[in-house]
Amino acid sequence: MKIHALKIIIAYLLFIIAVSGCSATAKGTTAKAPASERAITAIKYDNALPSTHFFHSEKVNENIVRIRGVAGELMYLVKGTNKAFLIDAGTGLGDLSAYVKQLTSKPVTVIITHGHVDHAFGAANFDDVYMNHADDSLYIAHSNPEVRKGFLKTSSRDSDKINDSDFVKATSPSKFKDLKDETVFDLGGTTLEAYHFGGHTPGQVAVLFREQRILLTG
Repeated sequence: MKIHALKIIIAYLLFIIAVSGCSATAKGTTAKAPASERAITAIKYDNALPSTHFFHSEKVNENIVRIRGVAGELMYLVKGTNKAFLIDAGTGLGDLSAYVKQLTSKPVTVIITHGHVDHAFGAANFDDVYMNHADDSLYIAHSNPEVRKGFLKTSSRDSDKINDSDFVKATSPSKFKDLKDETVFDLGGTTLEAYHFGGHTPGQVAVLFREQRILLTG
């Protein structure tokens, strides 16, 4: 009963966020909102390593760090005592893995909340990645280089500074582990629970931080 009630609450929250957040899914390739409806961001150069200067971060609390990419996309690094999880992986511009290694020395697992261009493509530089395979076809469609470049042109005022070599090559979704409903991850002192709520995309998931009572919808 508790899990059923939680699903109802999460479904309602996802409906509200889907209306005002990331644009709704169309059949085939899914277009994001036009530039006039999105926050246009500039590249932040706050790192010494060229491959990581596309990111900057801010501490949310003692074990959560928010990472921002050049398109304003958000990723969350969650640290437990034994391991760390990265929720979402951005556009795949720059070396997100190298940047994360500056923030934690713990082994990192990636959870992709859904297969859109601004959530999934930095995952190619990580070895341990989960994504709901209901989003495989969407991920493949958005892995097209022209889709990725087009998204960044409408989302970053510094898109002219981006070179083809700055993009991480997309990997096959078959290399990702299937993120099933009600999967639980124990990080050591922090527990994450994944819940499948298709709607924004077929494979969309929300991640519950059990101890902190935080729900991350992606």
